Amino acid sequence: MKANYYYECKIYLGAIDSESEESISGLEIDTFIGRTQEEYGKVIPVRVSQTKFISGTEYTENGWEISAITYPRIRTNKEEIKDFMGILADGLLYEFNQSRICIVDEDQVVMLENSKFISKGTKKDGAV
Repeated sequence: MKANYYYECKIYLGAIDSESEESISGLEIDTFIGRTQEEYGKVIPVRVSQTKFISGTEYTENGWEISAITYPRIRTNKEEIKDFMGILADGLLYEFNQSRICIVDEDQVVMLENSKFISKGTKKDGAV
């Protein structure tokens, strides 16, 4: 058996559009990802999964996890994946009116915030 070590990057976002307060469907997510992949010029495969965020007994929120790895058949590298996932997360933030989106990899957690929903200079959910 041969073991190879690869890079993985994940995006986490909520399943509710903060402006319309409607659920974001899997089809909407899939379509947006597909368009973003085609516009990027290199299709970097991703996995999309439903997830749930839980904060104590009073708060739960459904969401989405989008993950990309260095898949050998496509010949991607860490830099390409990080670049693509950053572009994808930024697009998702505005397309689906998210307050925050997280990009997580082995090195860091980056939280993108939409100024439309996060007031500068005020504390909301621990953000300044």
